[in-house]
Amino acid sequence: MAPAGKSRPPDQQRSWSSGLALRDDGPATALFGIGLDNYPPIVLARKPDERFPSNFVVVQDGSCRFLLLHTGLPTYLEQKVPVQPDQPYRLFVALRSPDGKGVLSVILCKKILLHSANCRDTTFRSHIAGMWEDFCAKISSAGLDQDALPTWFKSPVDLGLFDPVPGSTVEIGHIRMLDPQARDIIFNGDFSRRTERWYFADD
Repeated sequence: MAPAGKSRPPDQQRSWSSGLALRDDGPATALFGIGLDNYPPIVLARKPDERFPSNFVVVQDGSCRFLLLHTGLPTYLEQKVPVQPDQPYRLFVALRSPDGKGVLSVILCKKILLHSANCRDTTFRSHIAGMWEDFCAKISSAGLDQDALPTWFKSPVDLGLFDPVPGSTVEIGHIRMLDPQARDIIFNGDFSRRTERWYFADD
């Protein structure tokens, strides 16, 4: 809610207006709304500008699971990770792109309330459409711990996944992030527990 005497920012006003415009006309909708859990499918069916958010789906393929990411508006799948300052980490990823266009970008950022700051990133690009490929890259936590606050006040660090190519699809079989002692600090990086510990965010 906006404070008394102040109006909502223009972006927020546009967001409210566009959401309300998707409703059916009529007294029943005005009184009771569109029903629980109906907003996402209505947005998908009626979005006038054809700009849709990214979609994350955990797919079962025999005994294996993988994460399918179809890219729309910028959306990130994130997890808080217990990185130590000024340490090198190694990322291992298995991915494929059914359309050959998908790209997986991995970002490591300090999280300040709802905003990301002081990020570093690496990108994995599929070379063969429809084929699983293994990738490895280094990513460092150097500089993430620049503030001089005590440990209990420090901002958390998030690992984020996204595909920067609109309209493309990328599938992630697993992602691991090993610390200098070769310990994997990502929980549920193979999505065997579906999206447990992962959450999504947007810009």
